[in-house]
Amino acid sequence: MILRLALIGIDGGSWNVLMPLIKKGLLRNFETLLNKGVHGYLKSLIPPITGAVWLSMATGLNPGKTGVIDFLKCDQSFNLKFVNSEDYRDRSLWDFLSCLGHKVIILDWPMLYPAYPVNGYMVCSWGKSLSTYPKTLKKEINNLVGDYDIFVEYYFEKYDDLKVFFDDLYEAIEKKLKVSTYMLLKKKWDLFIDILSFTDWLQHRTWCYIDPNHPLHLKNKKYAEFCQKEFINCWKLADEYLGKVINVADDVIVISDHGFGPQWGVFNIAKWASDRGFLKEDAKTKVARKIVGMLLKFYETIYDRMNEKAKAIISKIKKLGEQLAETKMSSTAYDILYPKYDIKRSKVLLLDYTRSPYGAIHVNPFLSEKERNDTLQLLTRELKKLEQELKNVSVKIWLLKEIYNGDKLHLLPDIIFTINDGSCTIIKEPFKEFLYAEKTYSPRLSGSHRLYGIFAAYGSSFKKGIRIGNYVSPLDITPTVLYLFNAPIPKNVDGRILTETLKETLLKEKSPTYVDYLWYRTKIRILKYKHKLLSTKTER
Repeated sequence: MILRLALIGIDGGSWNVLMPLIKKGLLRNFETLLNKGVHGYLKSLIPPITGAVWLSMATGLNPGKTGVIDFLKCDQSFNLKFVNSEDYRDRSLWDFLSCLGHKVIILDWPMLYPAYPVNGYMVCSWGKSLSTYPKTLKKEINNLVGDYDIFVEYYFEKYDDLKVFFDDLYEAIEKKLKVSTYMLLKKKWDLFIDILSFTDWLQHRTWCYIDPNHPLHLKNKKYAEFCQKEFINCWKLADEYLGKVINVADDVIVISDHGFGPQWGVFNIAKWASDRGFLKEDAKTKVARKIVGMLLKFYETIYDRMNEKAKAIISKIKKLGEQLAETKMSSTAYDILYPKYDIKRSKVLLLDYTRSPYGAIHVNPFLSEKERNDTLQLLTRELKKLEQELKNVSVKIWLLKEIYNGDKLHLLPDIIFTINDGSCTIIKEPFKEFLYAEKTYSPRLSGSHRLYGIFAAYGSSFKKGIRIGNYVSPLDITPTVLYLFNAPIPKNVDGRILTETLKETLLKEKSPTYVDYLWYRTKIRILKYKHKLLSTKTER
């Protein structure tokens, strides 16, 4: 009998959100996972950022081997570019099973774009337009739902209006789940993989309304009832879909990439690093930056006093300036908004990673080994001093060389730090005068990532009604799924088989086998060659 296993990703899934809803009887299928399966806590990676965690989960490789801790990856010249399907290709869970003849379906895996050939189907929505394998699948999806536009950019200004936000979110959810259900029920598969990202956007945007302990909850109390109702409805839609998956799969694994909690506080790492002499700004932009800083401060002071028409005009001017800077159409605007630093005189580099609750610091690679070590120690001391300098602040610091390993470790930041357990957003805006502010980063961002997420599994292979004590790592998914398919596990994989979740009878029947990654790579290359030959013959 061929196993049919479904791996469902719930982006930002957190037991502190789900458990109260389960106890109220609102999420019956999540309840089934708990009562009839096995569950526990996911302990995410450092930092728990979507782009990095899903990549490590798919490959079983820690960030020291993937070279990724963000949506953006750093190259040898410290330039950043988006993670894409080339970071996944030939070394992901579905590639391994695909080359062994198993039918696979992969839907909306974060940063997996564009689609590439597998033994089955791949739907990639994390790009400018929908990309599928095979290409004909795109037409099927368009016939089913029209444009497959399932992204809701919760931070857009139009989502100040919560009704607009939920209208767009429901439209996206409807399209997403319609396509997912179609692929689940109408296509052949042994491994079905689907990621629900709307749960992440939902929590980023509405956390202050559903969390009575959030500092802004009372201020937004009049919207709380509306938001809580819609919040629960969105989770019910996810639960309903989960029920369909449970009905057709032999085994189901549900996992998040991180947890969630309140977002409160903003720390300006660029100002901190500049004030303490770690960053030396280019002299040409220093004066311009002071002028811009004063203008911004004036703008922020008078903005609330403006009428709506004046606000609209100012917003358009601001957006135009940002567009000019981002496209480098105006070198002056670019220099002002994106500062140039004197690399030779700076002790650290602050790359333009995605804004998040985790600060990333590269020690200048051009320093001597002793200077680098001294700088690392000084950075650590200065960051910890923030606990005395600022009120109600705790600082957690990780040296990535101590927690990760691999041939791409040198591409990662030397230090990752967080303030108040991931509540505080870290920004890199030296033209803003404040170092730390007690506020949300944006009116549309009141929730942020946390280290602990969810894991649950149900079906023929898993124990029943058990809560495991060990934390599950994102790295454990690839070896566990390969084991369940009786497939060899690459020796370079960092995760482990989650034996504590599996039935004893299964563990006695199956012994894991391990192979060099080259074994899979060779098989994949042979299949590619055969596919190329077949395509050539077909064209003739």
